[in-house]
Amino acid sequence: MAKENFFTRIFSFFKGKPKEDFKEATLISEENEQLLKKITALETDITTYKREIKQLEEQLSLMGKGKISDSELGDKYLALKKEFSEKEKEIEQLRKEISNLELKIETIGEKGTSDNKSFTNQITEKDQQIKKIKEEYESIKSSLLDELQKLKEEAIHQKGLYDEQERKITLFQEQNKELEKDLEEEKDKRREQKDKHREEIRKKDVEISNKETEISEKEKEKKQLLISNRELEEKNEDLTKELSLKKQTIEFVQNILNANNTTNESYQKKYDQTFRICNYVKTTVADLFEEVLKLKFHDSFISKIDQWQNIELKSWIKDKRVIAIVGEFSSGKTSLVNKILNPNNDPNIPKLLENSAETTAIPSYISYTPQKGGFETSFIAPNKQQKDFPKKNFLMTNKEIIDQVNVLSLMDCFVIMANIESLRGVTLLDTPGFASNNNELMQKTINAIKEASAVFWIIDAENGTINNSSIKVIRENLRNLPLYVIVNKCDRKSAADLEATERVIKQTMDREKIQVQGYLRFSNRDNSYLENLKRTIQSTEIKENDTHFIDKILAKLQEKHVEWIKKIEEKEGRNTAIYKEIQNLNFQKGNIKRNIEANIDGAIDTSNKFGDLFEYKSKLFVSDFYKLPLDKVETFNNYINRIRNVITNFRSQYKGYGDKESAIISKKIEMEKIDKEIQELEEQEKLIKAVLNQFEKLLKEYGYKIKK
Repeated sequence: MAKENFFTRIFSFFKGKPKEDFKEATLISEENEQLLKKITALETDITTYKREIKQLEEQLSLMGKGKISDSELGDKYLALKKEFSEKEKEIEQLRKEISNLELKIETIGEKGTSDNKSFTNQITEKDQQIKKIKEEYESIKSSLLDELQKLKEEAIHQKGLYDEQERKITLFQEQNKELEKDLEEEKDKRREQKDKHREEIRKKDVEISNKETEISEKEKEKKQLLISNRELEEKNEDLTKELSLKKQTIEFVQNILNANNTTNESYQKKYDQTFRICNYVKTTVADLFEEVLKLKFHDSFISKIDQWQNIELKSWIKDKRVIAIVGEFSSGKTSLVNKILNPNNDPNIPKLLENSAETTAIPSYISYTPQKGGFETSFIAPNKQQKDFPKKNFLMTNKEIIDQVNVLSLMDCFVIMANIESLRGVTLLDTPGFASNNNELMQKTINAIKEASAVFWIIDAENGTINNSSIKVIRENLRNLPLYVIVNKCDRKSAADLEATERVIKQTMDREKIQVQGYLRFSNRDNSYLENLKRTIQSTEIKENDTHFIDKILAKLQEKHVEWIKKIEEKEGRNTAIYKEIQNLNFQKGNIKRNIEANIDGAIDTSNKFGDLFEYKSKLFVSDFYKLPLDKVETFNNYINRIRNVITNFRSQYKGYGDKESAIISKKIEMEKIDKEIQELEEQEKLIKAVLNQFEKLLKEYGYKIKK
C-alpha cells in the first residue's frame, strides 16, 4: 500500500501543481534546478534498478522460459514490474511539467514579492514531497529487491529441478531413438500396408463411385417415379373429381330430360290453347297469306306470336312489374338479386348461382308465390312446356355442373316462385352478361328483356364508367324501355369518388343521347340502399302484352274476306252483263237471219218471174229457143238488179251474222272463264272464311277479346 500511496501522491502533486507566473525568476530557477537534479537522481536510481531487474530476468530466463509467471511469487514480481513501468511514465511526465515550468519562469513579469514568496513556498513544498517520494521509492526498491532475491532463490530451485528434468529428457531421448528406429521400421511396414490399403481404398472408391452413380441414377428414377406417381395421383384425383362431376352432370341432365310437365292445370290449358293459336297462325294463316292472298307473311309476325305466347304463358310476368337486372360481366347482378331475395341472409333461402361460365347461364325469373314458406322451381323447355324442377334438384345444381352442359339446348329459362313479400306484384329477371360470345344466348336474353317493364343496368363502382359494348347494347336493343343505372359495390368507394363516377356515367349517357330514368347506388353491406331500390321498383309501370299484331292479322283476314266477296260479286255482275250482251247479239243475229231469209225469198220470187219474160220460139232448121221481147228488157234488167242487190246484201248480212255468232261465242268463253274465276274465288272465299272463323273461334275459346 506504501508504493500505491507514493505514486498516488506523485500524481496528485503534478496534477495540483500551481500555474501562476512568478516575478522573481532567478531564485525560483535555482530552486527548480535543484528539483530537477533530484528527479534526475531518482531517474538514475530507477535506471540502475531496471538494469538489475533485467539481469535477474536473464538469469531466470536461462532456467526456463515462462517460469516467472508460473508461481505466485512470479506473478507478484511481474505486477511490481508493471507498476514500475507506470511510475517511469509518471516521472517522465514530471520532467515535462518541470520543463514547462522553466519556460513559464522565463516569461514571468514583475508582479510583486508576495507572488515570489508564494511560488517559493510551493517550490519548497514540492521539494519536501520529492524527498518523501524518494524515501518511499527506496522502501519499494528494497521490497522489490527482496522479492527479486526470492525469485532468484526460487529460480535456483527450479533450475535444479530443470537439470533433473534435462537428465530424464536425455535418457528419454536415447530411449526415444530406439523407439524411433523401431517406429521407422513399423512405419515402413505400415506404409506398405497403407499403399496396399490405399489401392484397395481406391478400388473401393471406384466401386463406391460406381455404386453412388448407380444409386444416383436409381434415386433419379425413384424421384421421377415419385413425380410420375404424384402426377398420376393428381390425375387420378382430377379424374375422380371429373367423374363425380360427370355423374352429377348426367344426373342433372336426366333430371331435366325426365322432368314432368307442371301439374298446374291452368298453365297446361293455357299452353294448349296458345299453342293451337300460334301453330294455327304459323301454318294455316301463314299458308293462306302466302298461297291465296299472295301476301308476304313477315317473320316479325312469327317472332311476335311467339313473344305473345311467351308472355301469355308466363303468368309470373303477366300483369306484373318485370324488372330486368342487366349489366356487364362480374358487375354483381346475381348478388344484387340474392340480396333482394334474402336481405337478412336467411340460410333456409337458396341462392341463385353466381360466377358460372356465362355468369348466369340462362335468363332466370324470380316471382312471388302466396304459399307460405314456398320455394318452387321450374323451367321452360324449348317446346314452351313448363317442367317441374324440384327444389332438391335446384340445390344440387352448381357452377361446375352448369359449365358442363349446354343449358340452352335443354331449357329457355328458369322460374323461381318464392314466398318473399318484397316480390309481391314484382318479377325479377336475372340475365346473363352481355360479354357472352353465344349469339343464341344473347338473342334469348334480349327477347326476355324486351318483355320487361324497366331495365336496371348494373355498373361496378370500381370500373368507374360504362363501357362501349354496353352503350351499343342499350342503344341497339333497349332504347324503348325505361332505363335505370345502379352503381354497385359503392361501399368500396369514398363519397367523392362515387359522385365522380356518377358524373362520368351521366356525361356518357347524355353524350350518347340515352335517356336514364334515375341513378341509384347499391351495396350488399348497407340495407339502406336496398330500401331505396325497392321503392324505385314499386314506382315502375306495369307493361301490357302487345296484341296489336293479332288484331292486325284478324283485320287483314276480315278485309280479305270482304274483298273476295266483292270480287265474286264483280265477277258475277260481269257475267250478267255478258249474258245480256249475248242475248242482244242473238236478237241481232235473228234479225239478220230474218233479213237474209226475206232476201232469199225475194230472189226466189224474182227468179221465178224470169220465165214469164221470155217467149218460147220454134223454127225450122234451128233448135228451139227463148226470146226476150224488147218491151220486157227493162223489166229483165230490173230483175237482174234486184237479184244483184240480194246477193250484195247477202254478203254483208252473212258477215254480220258471222260476226254476231263469233261475238256470242267469245262472250260465252269469257263467261266460262269468269265462271271458273268465280268458282275459284268462291272456294278461296270459303277458305278465308273458314280460316277467319277458326282463328276467331280459337281466340274466343282462349278468352281473347276480338276487336271488330
